[in-house]
Amino acid sequence: MNLLHLKSFCILSVTLISCNGGNFNGQQGNEELGAAATSDQVEQRLEDIGVSDATSLADACEKVDELNIQESKTSISYAERRNCNWNQGPNLEPRDRFVQAFETSKASIQVPAGSVLCSIDLASQDNARMHYDDFLFLTLEDKVIFGSNQGVTSRLDRSDDIFSWDFSKIAGLQIGNFESPYYCIGGLQSCSLPPHDQEGPIALALETKAIAPIALEVAGQTQLALDLIATGDNDDEDCMHTQLDLDVTVKFIKL
Repeated sequence: MNLLHLKSFCILSVTLISCNGGNFNGQQGNEELGAAATSDQVEQRLEDIGVSDATSLADACEKVDELNIQESKTSISYAERRNCNWNQGPNLEPRDRFVQAFETSKASIQVPAGSVLCSIDLASQDNARMHYDDFLFLTLEDKVIFGSNQGVTSRLDRSDDIFSWDFSKIAGLQIGNFESPYYCIGGLQSCSLPPHDQEGPIALALETKAIAPIALEVAGQTQLALDLIATGDNDDEDCMHTQLDLDVTVKFIKL
């Protein structure tokens, strides 16, 4: 299991709030892992708290009285964008009702060194008027958190019941149904987003069971890419989304 992938993304400020008042009741005798922790050290500390797979991580995240489970809050913003860069890079030429291009708005969330994720909640304001065209994807470290069209999302590669973003897998795909329901990593009940070409707020509540495979893969990383991706077929206004402001709450175990 590769627990540490080093990537460089923009740093967002995070205010840490201890869920247990700062008291550390577990792992007595062990110092917390710092910024210089190696992947082997992270893996060893996970083993020390009984975490070896997604199921055991979900169990560990419930042990609020035994482990150093903390919470961080921040806000991220994706600026409004529109228009596809046709025929550039992996993007294809405009073609009606085919997935021909995509554009990415980048952001990241920051967690302390030597941590493993338990849950992520993201929410826009209730009165937000989010609008996108054609389709919208949100990815965490290139793993799909939601895809606004389930039919298109299902054509991506899938492992551990999680889709990986790779435009080459859907480039040139004919769109059978623009109004297909959305996909959400935790099930439809875990996400709320407006349908294709409509406006509305966005909210996600992703529990450990849903994101555990991702959490284990990125354990120990301090910055996690949270990218918003818009696709298009042939219109000048494709690959667009309005500005999206999200409040983000992350719970994690400090190892």
